Amino acid sequence: MKRFDFFKLSFRDDLFRVMEALQYSVSDYHALSETSSDYERNNHRYWIEQVKRNINMFTLKEIKNFQKENEEVLKDNPLLAGLLNVYVKISESSSEEEFKKIYEEFQNLQRKYPLKDNILNYIDMGCRLSLSSDDPEAVFLSYPLTLYTAYTDNGGRDDDYRGGYFYPVHKLTSQQLKEFYELDPRILDKIRARRPNMKVIEDVLKY
Repeated sequence: MKRFDFFKLSFRDDLFRVMEALQYSVSDYHALSETSSDYERNNHRYWIEQVKRNINMFTLKEIKNFQKENEEVLKDNPLLAGLLNVYVKISESSSEEEFKKIYEEFQNLQRKYPLKDNILNYIDMGCRLSLSSDDPEAVFLSYPLTLYTAYTDNGGRDDDYRGGYFYPVHKLTSQQLKEFYELDPRILDKIRARRPNMKVIEDVLKY
C-alpha cells in the first residue's frame, strides 16, 4: 500500500486555510445564536467570505490531477480522499448552507473511520506524537486542524491550536504506543531521539 505524508503534499497549506475558514465559520463550536454579539456576527461573516477566497484555481487543478493519478491508492485512505473532496466541492459551492453540508460530511467521515482502526491513515494525515513538559513519561497524540472532529472525539476540548495543530490532550496508553510501533517502527524514532530512555517507550520495545 502506497502511503502519503500529508505535510509533503505541495497543496497542503491551501487545504489548511480552507479547513480553518470552515472551522471558524460553520462548525458547531462557532455557531451563532440569538445572543451572539456584533463582534461574533462580523467574525462569522468574515470567515464565510474566507472560505471561498481561499480557493486557488491552480491548487484546484493540482488536487484534481492528484486524485486522478492516485485514484486506486486513495481508496486505502478515505480520510485524505475526503479532505481533497472538501476542497473540490467548496470550489463548486457558494452558500453558507452548502459549506456547512460539505464540512459536516467530512466530520461524519472521520467518525466512520475512527483512530483505533485506522492509525496509519491518521499518521499519514498529519497526526504526530508529542511530549509533555509536565510528565516525562507521557506521550500524546497531536491532531492537525484538518481533523477537528477526530480531535474532539478523542478528548479535545475546544479549537485552540498553534501552528496548525490542536493542543494535545489525547494521552496514549502503552498498548496504543505498541500498536503504533507494530504498524510502523519509525513512528517512535523522533520521540526516542528527543527524550531517550523513556520507560514507557522502552517497555514497548521489549515486546
